[in-house]
Amino acid sequence: MRLALSALFFLAGVPSVFGQASAINGQILGVITDPAGATVSSAKVKVTNTATGFTASVESSSSGIYRFNVLPLGSYEVAVDAAGFAPTRQTNVVLNAGATATIDFALQLKGVATEVVITASNSVIDPSLTEQGSSLSYNAITNLPLVSRNPFNFILQQPNVSGRGNTEFGVPRKLNANGFNGRINYQLDGANNVQSDRAGIRLMPVSNTWVEQVQQVSNGFAPEFGNTVGTVFNTITRSGANDLHGEGAFIWRRTPYSARPALLAATSPTPEVNVNSYNGSVGGAIKKDKVFYFGAYEKVKRDLPNTVSVTPANLALLGLPTTFADAIPFRQDVTFFMTKLDWQINDSNRLSMRYNGHRNDSPFNGAGGLSTVDRTYNFVDRSHAGAVQLISVVSPKAVNELRVQIPYRTQQQQAFEATGTGPAITIPGIAQFGNSTAVGFNYEEMTPEVTENFSYNLDKHALKFGGAIRSIRDTQVSATAATYTFPSIAAYLAAKNGTNLRGYTNFVQTVGEPSISYNSLFTSLYAQDAWKPRSNVTISYGVRYDIYRPPSANEASPFVSSRSFRTDKNAGDSEQRDAAVLQLERDADGGLRPGVSERLRGDSERVYAVAAGHHDGVAGVCEPVFGECQRDDQPRDYAGPGRDGFLPLYEGQPAADFPEHQPFAGAELAG
Repeated sequence: MRLALSALFFLAGVPSVFGQASAINGQILGVITDPAGATVSSAKVKVTNTATGFTASVESSSSGIYRFNVLPLGSYEVAVDAAGFAPTRQTNVVLNAGATATIDFALQLKGVATEVVITASNSVIDPSLTEQGSSLSYNAITNLPLVSRNPFNFILQQPNVSGRGNTEFGVPRKLNANGFNGRINYQLDGANNVQSDRAGIRLMPVSNTWVEQVQQVSNGFAPEFGNTVGTVFNTITRSGANDLHGEGAFIWRRTPYSARPALLAATSPTPEVNVNSYNGSVGGAIKKDKVFYFGAYEKVKRDLPNTVSVTPANLALLGLPTTFADAIPFRQDVTFFMTKLDWQINDSNRLSMRYNGHRNDSPFNGAGGLSTVDRTYNFVDRSHAGAVQLISVVSPKAVNELRVQIPYRTQQQQAFEATGTGPAITIPGIAQFGNSTAVGFNYEEMTPEVTENFSYNLDKHALKFGGAIRSIRDTQVSATAATYTFPSIAAYLAAKNGTNLRGYTNFVQTVGEPSISYNSLFTSLYAQDAWKPRSNVTISYGVRYDIYRPPSANEASPFVSSRSFRTDKNAGDSEQRDAAVLQLERDADGGLRPGVSERLRGDSERVYAVAAGHHDGVAGVCEPVFGECQRDDQPRDYAGPGRDGFLPLYEGQPAADFPEHQPFAGAELAG
């Protein structure tokens, strides 16, 4: 079991805070006082979203505190009206994802002022924060340089995170979040976006065209967030508004703008490095202040060639075409699409519906360096997701939020015209050629998820309860291949011409049933409170409990540590159980997460905060502890030295019958 007990104490100006607000919405709160500093109860407070016309009203409590929970993102006007006091309102209150905007009002007596209008924006530092993180606004997302068009690279902007950006549409690699490698909880509109078979990998790629904000929480986060000991990366999608907005762009790059690869053979032509990317979006109102729409589309075609380091001399000795020294024309053809509908059903109910997906075809994948072009495959990737959010105002003090998401992802690694046939050949330090060892891989995952959150304001306390249940349904098909390893070119040639069939040093072939299907169930419950004993102090605390139900083990598995898990009733002795949970979190776990923040009276520029927590991170349900564990006929690699010569058959043909390598017609295949 992996645990993290973290504490933070800092003095900083932080762009946003993440308290009791929803994962994809925001919250406005504050304290109302009179000229003498005494709190004002029963003051009427109204917030208005200036873009959509959305309004909500509450009354201040006996302690003068008012709260608006689960508000749509955007710019707000906050108005206060109390008997005997001049009406007061503050404009330009910007609410970001998961943020709490604290807006305090010091009212003036009637007659002293007719109306008080405050036009300054809310402070970048909030006295209610106990978390460390940041939120990237739409302005930042559209203006920060992003050559890759991959918004997941924005995670590198977060405190306590380091890593290497991804030039494609995957997540950054070697991510270190708070000292934990790859422990990232990716979310899309607050719902899960983590691929369950491996920790720290996103499930669905995202287009920067339809990202409104990015919420990032790296330390001290509330119990509402879980399943990670590292950081939370929540992507918020855009919505329509009353005004009609649209945009379009075309991004292009041509080969002369890029340097010739330094490792490319001098006799090889300069590879194509072109980019053609176009995107567009449009959003507006179907019915003013009532129904809004948004749609976005992006198409990215780009060349990402990989150089080959096999020398022309070695290619000639091996009998391979001279064109195998040319750069491999790996490329991407990616399409993103998203539609969204927001409906203010009535004063008490607000519904949001989203559909998004992507398509990616990447031929000439998986080779370069010592691997030649016949080792490549075509990577085919698809995703689709539907999501619904329903926010219901039960009473002026109570708000309920229901979220449902059903995402689906499939990946395949297919043979195509450039892929070799027969066995794969490896000569260490010289070349890797022949068939691809990755062809045949297939991965499918569907993860329906239901999340329920209930917020209740009780004077100085903001209570929140909730939970989620996520069913994970996976199907995986392993790649099947056979690989001969030879110590030298001479040994390979001798085996090929039949003079020494036992010249190889190792043979590996995958045999058995290549496919496996398994189901998992993740559930969570939490309760939290944000208590304001004084107007300048916030004490937050709560507890979270997670239950991870992975698939059961198979006692007949060839992998010893996979024959029983701690979750199985038939688990063996304690030593075996300890080995079995090397990659598996405990069946059920929970932890307390307290935090305190204080702003010194009369000091609006500094906030002091301390937080600690017990956090649990879940491993991928198909990491090594689950690999090859559920069936006794799962595919496994049998390896051995060169004792018996070439095996008699491979895919129905003599293993020693190596096919003639045809010259690679780069221009023809690239077309």
